[in-house]
Amino acid sequence: MKVKSSHGRKSAQRTEPTRERVAAVARRAEWWCRLVGRRFRARRLAMGRSHEWVAQRAGLSRQEVSSVERGLHKPWLDTALRIAFALGLAPGEIFSARKPAWMQGRRGC
Repeated sequence: MKVKSSHGRKSAQRTEPTRERVAAVARRAEWWCRLVGRRFRARRLAMGRSHEWVAQRAGLSRQEVSSVERGLHKPWLDTALRIAFALGLAPGEIFSARKPAWMQGRRGC
């Protein structure tokens, strides 16, 4: 599809996303969800807390906290933030590509 600018000139062509590109974006989203879940689990275990404790503080079910940690559930942003705040984490610590300081030395996160 060609798009005209407001001045009547043709701008760069936009193309529809390919199946491969859509699949790559989906894989990336799944990777981030697993990463966030591993960080939640590592923090919870470092604090010596249970799923029930986190769920109660976050206002969620134990099953939901568990499935987010295992990467089986792609949480909404508010759900991820509720779990993060229950664990005393700042948003930057869970969504950053770098390991937070409290995770240094841990593998797989």
